[in-house]
Order: sequence, then C-alpha cells, then structure tokens
Amino acid sequence: MQAAVAAQIPAFAQFPPRQKPAGFNLDAVMRQLEDTTNGALH
Repeated sequence: MQAAVAAQIPAFAQFPPRQKPAGFNLDAVMRQLEDTTNGALH
C-alpha cells in the first residue's frame, strides 16, 4: 500500500487539489438541524 501511495505523490505535486476537502463539524450539523426543525429535536 505504501508503494501505491508513494506513486501518487508526484501527481499531487504536479496537479494539486483545486478545492478544500470537505470538513465535518458536528456542532454545525446540529445547529443546522435545529434551524431546520425550528428547535424541535428534543
């Protein structure tokens, strides 16, 4: 597996990712759910 990853590293140097990786924030998810359900999660 390390050899496969090592073979991909030059490709990332030549073609860097164009967008920021997705993040996961549980607090933001909960806040959005509460906003969507008008706080009726309890």
